[in-house]
Amino acid sequence: MKHLLVIIITAITVLNTWATQTKFFIVTQAKSESPDTRTICQAFPTEFSKVLIRSFPCVEIMDDATLREMIRWERMRQLLGSGSDEELQNIASGIGSDYLIKFTVISIGSRFSMDAFCANTRKAEVIARASAMATSADYVSQIVKLSKDIAKQLEEYEICHYYGPVTIEVKARQMKQRLPRPALPVTKTMPL
Repeated sequence: MKHLLVIIITAITVLNTWATQTKFFIVTQAKSESPDTRTICQAFPTEFSKVLIRSFPCVEIMDDATLREMIRWERMRQLLGSGSDEELQNIASGIGSDYLIKFTVISIGSRFSMDAFCANTRKAEVIARASAMATSADYVSQIVKLSKDIAKQLEEYEICHYYGPVTIEVKARQMKQRLPRPALPVTKTMPL
């Protein structure tokens, strides 16, 4: 019976260790129409992805520009009659991300205010937030700093689930068999 229980516990533990990749979806927004803000928005997903993958190698990242390109490509394939349902499923699973990164840039004179937050999409709560000020000369270094701030805050959460083998060692402990104690005579009298 003991061995059966150990086998069941081992099977449950092993099945729970096979985790899928954690998905991040990045959305960028330029709050002003200057070409520099659009350039910064285009640079953020690349720089943020580099930092995040260094901190969490299990993540899969998709940004809004990539999603738009996938949808455009699939629409063209469907119009030409060569589309597949598998591609549509890939697009749908791409949107079903675990975490949302929202990046916003506002131009304030010659400087740029950059704000980003990370939200857990399943719990609908913001779990990390960072901001930075930059000029057109140092915006990449400020994006990297902002990305590192968010990645450091994400270390408090289980972003990468455990993946790998589990070894359980069970040692049986022999117990000495105790002999039953002799019963003591009861000398209590009972009234009639």
